[in-house]
Amino acid sequence: SIREVEIFNGKISINGRDLLHVIIYDITESTIAIANLAKSEQRFRQLIENAPDGIVVETDGQFAYFNQKAVELFHAESMQELVGTSFIDCFKQHERSRINSLLQELNNGKKTRMLSEETIIRLDGMQVDVELSAVPFRFNEKNGALIYLRDMTERRELEKTREEME
Repeated sequence: SIREVEIFNGKISINGRDLLHVIIYDITESTIAIANLAKSEQRFRQLIENAPDGIVVETDGQFAYFNQKAVELFHAESMQELVGTSFIDCFKQHERSRINSLLQELNNGKKTRMLSEETIIRLDGMQVDVELSAVPFRFNEKNGALIYLRDMTERRELEKTREEME
């Protein structure tokens, strides 16, 4: 069978004779493992990017990552428009200290999960009710939170229609 190898060589002198030494490493298994890891990362990236809910990562109180659904939820044109902006500032003024406290507990490992219904403020100023679920997450060597945002607009409209029909 064909194997992947790395070859190292060099000149050595023994008893006045110049010799060539060669070291051959079989790297087949590590090459396969690296390829499998890359495939796994690609599948995971596709899963996150195509998720039906918004997914964001927060570190140091700022947004560090957005999937496409989250970009749409915040009514932004691109992820770059949002990365680096304050996570807390996307909530109503009177909710910010409570959200900040919960976020600090997540970031410091004092809390393992956060689940609540909140109202976010999109870039265009419109308010959107969301179900927010967050867990501690390490991103780019920083403690933070992995946050799932589910738009509650449709659910609320269905509930309202159902109530009106009763």
